[in-house]
Amino acid sequence: KTEDQRDWSSGCYQFLLELGEALTFHIANGPLNNVYEDHTYASRVIRYLETHLTEPLYIPALAEALGVNHQYLCTAFKKETGYTIVSYLQRLRIGSARMMLERYPERSAAEIGRACGYASPSYFGKQFKRVTGVTPDQYRKKGSVIEQNDNPKDVSLA
Repeated sequence: KTEDQRDWSSGCYQFLLELGEALTFHIANGPLNNVYEDHTYASRVIRYLETHLTEPLYIPALAEALGVNHQYLCTAFKKETGYTIVSYLQRLRIGSARMMLERYPERSAAEIGRACGYASPSYFGKQFKRVTGVTPDQYRKKGSVIEQNDNPKDVSLA
């Protein structure tokens, strides 16, 4: 790896650590504080999503690791949080991408998408636009004045 690649990797790693700490604080002290107890399925899923943000999500395998049926896990998570597991992960990834777009203007949207768990730049752009209403490049040009859509039902993955 070149020095520039090592700096980028190190910066991404540090950023994700900071993001995880911020999300943990928000969830523990924010509107979802009632679900961030160790004994709920939602809290265990949230912790998993935060620590495996960039990895592919296989809900049946996650459910098996928790010892429950995947339909039950999905229903329990939605009941406890108001979000589906996939839409929650999507919002975590897009939130991470938004911060990285602002923090690393020298990096392409495709690089940032990959760093946030999107293998396909076009899929990243499509999902980013669904959540924010603009493309990653438009977001970067306009800055953080764009408000994120807070309706999780609007985050369709079709």
